[in-house]
Amino acid sequence: MTAGDLEKAHGAILSRNDLLDRRRALYSAAIAFLNQSGVEDPDAAVLDNPLVRAAVGRGLGGSVGEVSADPLWALAPEPGAFGVRVASERGAAAALAPVLAHVADQVLDHGDRVRLEVLTRDSPEFADSVSTIAAGAALLHEVVPELARDVLPHVGLVTVLSGGGRLGSASLREYPGLVMLPPPGSALEAAEALIHEGAHQKFFDLAIVGSIFASRPASGLLRPSWVAGSAPGWTFAQCAAAFHAYCHLAVLAGPTRSFEVHDGSLLPFAAERAAELGEMLQDRQALLGKDGRLLVGSLVGNELSDVVVEDAPLSTSPWRDDPRAVTRAVGEWSVVVYGVGPSVVRLAPPARRG
Repeated sequence: MTAGDLEKAHGAILSRNDLLDRRRALYSAAIAFLNQSGVEDPDAAVLDNPLVRAAVGRGLGGSVGEVSADPLWALAPEPGAFGVRVASERGAAAALAPVLAHVADQVLDHGDRVRLEVLTRDSPEFADSVSTIAAGAALLHEVVPELARDVLPHVGLVTVLSGGGRLGSASLREYPGLVMLPPPGSALEAAEALIHEGAHQKFFDLAIVGSIFASRPASGLLRPSWVAGSAPGWTFAQCAAAFHAYCHLAVLAGPTRSFEVHDGSLLPFAAERAAELGEMLQDRQALLGKDGRLLVGSLVGNELSDVVVEDAPLSTSPWRDDPRAVTRAVGEWSVVVYGVGPSVVRLAPPARRG
């Protein structure tokens, strides 16, 4: 598998620009629905902010309250090298406090206690960390340019953390677009973190815009061979996301084979783990949606059976009777947010009949 293969597999579902446009349209519709006033069409600096996206997620989950339209530059004024924004403002520590508490709780579940802090421009380690992250982004553009341009645009904000102990890079599905990492010790360590977590962000965006998973719920937990028996098992969705990330890491491992890797690097094991997870997904392909089967099939080199998707007739669509419903369109594709809950419906263009 090559970087070009990964870029092509993603592009078979949606081009990078179309995916970003559709994701932003979804969040724009959700903000307008949840607020029912104020900013109806925020720009990308708002729609790409992980804290705004997290608030939208809570709102769609039934939480009460308006979504603040805070732009990314409130946390990171500088776009950063190759567009990788690093949280730098003093206010970032307070804004990200709920994220750090959530991470600390997850780490505690695994028996470790951490005291996390956000490094900002006033921190002694910050300047070196930003320089190393920039070097990591540059390395990606040098050795795997297809991956860099395909994945990095899905990273909304990078946060450098201290006090994490054994915690490596991390991202949370509750805060899409946010990547956290300790001060990186080398350009390769930064590059690995960016491509690993960036792949998760790309996968998340594909999942919320496309049909990665089938509508039927996945039951039971899975245990890849490297997961200790005392550790929690993995859900099917976790396995799918990990497979996608390991495919990216396996590609990065090739051209950096002569580099010295840091302790805890996943690059030496990436190809083997991607293969194992790929077999798991193929064996359970009924749990994948149309786009999920296309993606997994492309990456394992084995076309999976297709899924027939029946479109609901628009004349009976329930949102037509909801005066609060909000629609946003990108070309022929549109998204509707409506109802109690609320519900999100993605509408593909009508199929063309020959």
